Amino acid sequence: MYISDKRLAWQGNWHTRHYKGERICWHEDMGETLSFLDLDRCGKILSFHSCLSKADRKGRRDVTRIEIDEKVFYLKRYFRPRSKSLFSAIFMPFFYTSPAQSECEHYHILNALGIATAVPVAWGEKKTGWISWSCFIITRELEGTLLSQTLKTSRDFSSRRNLIYSLASLIRRIHVARYHYPYCKAKHIYLKDNTIAILDLERLDKFPRSIPKLKKIAKEMATFNKSIAPECLTKTEQLRFVKSYLQCAKIDFQARELIAAIQKRIYDISLGRKWYARLWRNMLLPLKVF
Repeated sequence: MYISDKRLAWQGNWHTRHYKGERICWHEDMGETLSFLDLDRCGKILSFHSCLSKADRKGRRDVTRIEIDEKVFYLKRYFRPRSKSLFSAIFMPFFYTSPAQSECEHYHILNALGIATAVPVAWGEKKTGWISWSCFIITRELEGTLLSQTLKTSRDFSSRRNLIYSLASLIRRIHVARYHYPYCKAKHIYLKDNTIAILDLERLDKFPRSIPKLKKIAKEMATFNKSIAPECLTKTEQLRFVKSYLQCAKIDFQARELIAAIQKRIYDISLGRKWYARLWRNMLLPLKVF
């Protein structure tokens, strides 16, 4: 049957199935593929084992590459909510959205803005009691090359400059639409035929105001700067990216303020999770009397 949930009304050519606390939604072109793999139940997909699976260091999720008839899909599974979302998942289940459903909706949001993304073909979730504890999402493979690889190998000045302008324009379009992309990393950005596509949209935060805070913008750009190799971008190209994002011809006060915030955020990221180092950096060091 077709989806009746108003939040998923954009999935007009999608189907859904509910079965004993499970919900699985798939595109009409993906039904035969799931049946062929005997993965037509959410429990089967979550318990699917493969030597090609790669899990993160916390064991919260993994990614599996699936190849069928020269078509490549990626299965991402979440085995438990993020620690920051655990309170909402337990005490506010009616307001909590599983990461798979959120990511699928975020792909649609950016596609509506004209931004190329990965194409989701199926997603599902399994509840333990009233909590949506584990879920999955399947997307088609993004064709093209990684942005970091293109910047590392390309020596054409004009193409690199146009690529920097395109990347800055893409980030600005996301921010103008009042969204924040926390996972803006080089490994999540692909390039094909001068078109930039992004993936891993588990989080796409909504700004509460029309003008985003400088702290949020600096955090996103610092995350991207930290994820890319130093030899991929020169200092001049980094400044060109900031000027293109702010749409200014020179490094004015606003650009200097953003650059200072990015540098501070990069330093904070280098401290990692050492809370005492951040405490010394942000609170105790300014109070020290020499």
